Parts: sequence; structure tokens; C-alpha cells
Amino acid sequence: MPKHSLSSYEKGLLEKEIQELEYAALFSKEGEFIKEFIGGIGYVHIPLSWKKEGMVLTHNHISGTSFTIKDLGIGEKLRLSEIRVVTEDGIYSMKSEGNNWPSEEDIRRCANKIRGDKEFQSLVYEDLYTENNGRINPQTAGYIIESEIVCKGIAKKFNLHYFFVQW
Repeated sequence: MPKHSLSSYEKGLLEKEIQELEYAALFSKEGEFIKEFIGGIGYVHIPLSWKKEGMVLTHNHISGTSFTIKDLGIGEKLRLSEIRVVTEDGIYSMKSEGNNWPSEEDIRRCANKIRGDKEFQSLVYEDLYTENNGRINPQTAGYIIESEIVCKGIAKKFNLHYFFVQW
């Protein structure tokens, strides 16, 4: 797998033979490869000993969803400048100004509040019916849409920069 640049590493994550495992890599602010971590199905562990302010963490999500609460919590623990998720459809990015990430517990509280909002389910289903083009089943599409709505809400609450770039 190419390890010499962020973009080539992320494109390498789409290779068929690694689709069942989660992989992650740390890059410097300048985009230089630092270290790769190999996880299991749906997880990868990044030791806190790799904490160095301003790095970029990228990893794959086979599910196609955006960030998990644990993904965003590692931003604060490692003092990252950016976290990225690679999916078949593109790349999600969450950035923090000055590496000022909220704690994992604050992120969890915010996500639970968003999910508990009475308009939340109607937003998920509205997006599900307008955006699902038949490529994925409705349940999977629902998880993807839910994760995007939650991540947008977290970004807004904590002044983070959240975006998606399609391949």
C-alpha cells in the first residue's frame, strides 16, 4: 500500500483486499507519512503515545458512515489538526481551529441531544427518501445519513469544520 502521501494512502484504502479491516495512519501537518495502524472489523486502536500536536489522522470506514464519537474523541486525546474518514463514496473531514477539540464525553452528550431531538428522525427519513438512489439498502443509507446529521450538529456546536469530498 502506498505510504508516501496522504492522498495516495487514502486511495490505497479502497483496495478490495483490505475492505474488511479498519486501517489508520498518522501524517504530519505537512502531509508526510508517520505511522500506520491496523485494526479489526470496525475498529483500530491508536496508542496515546503517538500524541504530537497538529497531526492528521485518516482511516477507513467500510460502513460508509462518517465519524463515530470515538473517532472525534481521539482528536482531543492526540491534539490532531484534522481527522479524516475514507469511504467508497469519498472522504469526510473534521478540522479544529488550534487543535481545540471537545472531550469525548462532551461529544457524546451533544450527539445524544441531537439524536433525542424530535425533528431528528424526520430529517433522517426525509434525506433517506430524497438521497437514496438505490445503490445501498435503506437501513445502510439511514446509518450514513444519521451519522452525517450528528456530525454536522457536533461541528456546529463546537465550531469544528466538517465537510465531505466525493471521489
